[in-house]
Amino acid sequence: MGTGRGILLSERQEANCRDRRLLQTSRLAGKLGELAMDQPFVGQAAACFIWSAVPYREEWRHGTQAAKGILLDAGRVCQNLYLACESIGCGTCAIAAYRQEGLDRFLGLGGEDELVVYLAPVGKVEEA
Repeated sequence: MGTGRGILLSERQEANCRDRRLLQTSRLAGKLGELAMDQPFVGQAAACFIWSAVPYREEWRHGTQAAKGILLDAGRVCQNLYLACESIGCGTCAIAAYRQEGLDRFLGLGGEDELVVYLAPVGKVEEA
């Protein structure tokens, strides 16, 4: 059973506690493409994974090195998405070029306490 078109926010605070909610939007495809620096394929993908970070969760422990850890973690997770996509005949494209404030606002993130760090649309690969 699918969720339909919309944004599924999945928040993981603890290992076994998940809060999910679906945000429906009528202009999802166009808006995501626009926020990804006018790259329409982002909004046209079957799914788009968007990773956000809460910098404070790293800063209290790692100080000025926190940003490096956040970005490395996002990269490792996205690398696994590439592997998963390949295994099912799909493709993805990691994207770091997006309108930061606009995408944070669109997803209901504060942009300071939590902000988008990476996104990756997923879709079927066309046969050559």
